[in-house]
Amino acid sequence: MFGVEVYWYAVCVMSGYLAALITLRAIARKTGQNPDLYSDYIILTLVCGLIGARIYYVIFSFDSFRGNLWSIFALRDGGLGIYGGLILTGLYTIRFVKKRGIKYGVLSDTAGPAIAIGQFFGRIGNFFNREAFGGYTDNLLAVQFRADQVFHMPPEARDAIIEINGIRYVQVHPFFLYEMLWNVMLFTFLLFFRKHKKFDGQIFMFYIIGYGTGRFWLEGIRTDQLMLFRTGLAVSQVLSGLLVVCTAALMIYILIRDKNKILNNQADAQENENK
Repeated sequence: MFGVEVYWYAVCVMSGYLAALITLRAIARKTGQNPDLYSDYIILTLVCGLIGARIYYVIFSFDSFRGNLWSIFALRDGGLGIYGGLILTGLYTIRFVKKRGIKYGVLSDTAGPAIAIGQFFGRIGNFFNREAFGGYTDNLLAVQFRADQVFHMPPEARDAIIEINGIRYVQVHPFFLYEMLWNVMLFTFLLFFRKHKKFDGQIFMFYIIGYGTGRFWLEGIRTDQLMLFRTGLAVSQVLSGLLVVCTAALMIYILIRDKNKILNNQADAQENENK
């Protein structure tokens, strides 16, 4: 375009951030918050998200960078891990809420649906990069990529190569599409449940549980997983499982604690009436 090569993966990622910003501002207006606060917030989360996602990817696929360490900075070639972006963004958010005087739970509840819809658009970039897919399938959602155009062909995916009219294709499970559909359902649920939350932070907890559950399940079909060093375990599955269990336990604890507080207050009020 105008003599400049367009990287559609970058276009998709930036579209995701734009969708997230629109969602953040819309939720902020409906909940009586300052929408401009979230415009400021997302600018630095863009930087934190990209840096964190790249660091995460490099750590768990470092062998592919050993021969050329400068390639670590070649973001145009792809290679981002969403959990890394979420972790670094979460750390930055702690500083942001302290500086701006807003509750972490309020901001995170606003951000939960925005992250889900942002990830939807980000996953479209995997289609243009011909990556993040599973093994062979002939189901209704199967996708075909020309084998000579798949630049990062996992060894397991070579069993999915078929030939049509003399052209070799990889016919596979579209992991990216499955996660896109999951993110849309999660986004819809979070928006619906927003009016029924019991405490600040619960919407974001449901985001973690919902996304983690879907990622744990879907990651099993991928052929280009990031492995937890030499354990043979997919790092995203391990992290997803831990996040789901810990977050669910924390939510249950908070709900029980708050319920006990209400019962204790009712008991104290009844006792005072009887005096």
